Amino acid sequence: MFRSGGLSYLAATEVARVATREDVGEWLEKARTLTIYELRREAQGKDLEVGRGFRFRDGKEVHVDEAIDKLRKEVGCESFDAAEALAEVCRRFAAGEAGGGSKNYRVVVYECPGCGEVARETGEGRIEVDPVELGMIRCDCELHDLREVPSRVTRTIPPAVRNRVLDRDGRRCQVPGCGRRGSVDLHHVFGWKKGHDPDHLYVSCDSHHRQVHEGHLLVMGHGPAYRFFLQDGTYLGRSGDRRRASPGGESSRGESSRGESAAGRAASHSVALLAAAVGDPLHEAG
Repeated sequence: MFRSGGLSYLAATEVARVATREDVGEWLEKARTLTIYELRREAQGKDLEVGRGFRFRDGKEVHVDEAIDKLRKEVGCESFDAAEALAEVCRRFAAGEAGGGSKNYRVVVYECPGCGEVARETGEGRIEVDPVELGMIRCDCELHDLREVPSRVTRTIPPAVRNRVLDRDGRRCQVPGCGRRGSVDLHHVFGWKKGHDPDHLYVSCDSHHRQVHEGHLLVMGHGPAYRFFLQDGTYLGRSGDRRRASPGGESSRGESSRGESAAGRAASHSVALLAAAVGDPLHEAG
């Protein structure tokens, strides 16, 4: 099925990781009908389960139920898992997105300009931050230069630009076939050091944001209507498409240039060859 183009590389990877001889048919059906985010969530569900129970007094559980219901309506998914919904509510509160209040909770990442070490402090001590996570963080954070006295704080994305991009994209992941509204980030297509033009930013769910920085998902063209490809050259569609493009769909629609058609045919070639065929800049992670 993967060789015939009926299953994307990412979907095939998830199926191969979790399917057994007894349930492989069930997982293949899920891969055909679910978005990659939904498939990943199901495939990783068993791996990510963490047991934690709460006991409420004086009817306070109603506030938890109300928060979960509100989030489900906001993201347009009534089947949003309660545990994941509660975690998303907590994440938003920690990020200062609840009630418009100040951000009294911070995740601090230290980067040494001399040795290049990147780490964060935790209750268990300092832990190293991998390059992929650092690239994701740099897309939208505050930069606090402790080398200066007094020290200076700058924002990677100005608040006005951030709000403009979020409103333009409907606060939904722009990767074709996703549209998720929970746990979204902003991604700098050409790198955060090259400025904050709204047309160089788009909304991405955390899962697809990580895939971009890992190199599994490529972003090409000029915003806000970017084109998305898998690492093997498979064309997925344009920003905000509700469904992913069918195999070979880019050239069949007659919307692409000669270079784009070449990119669609480059599925078995390297990323470098794909970029050369398209002639457009690849994203610069971080």
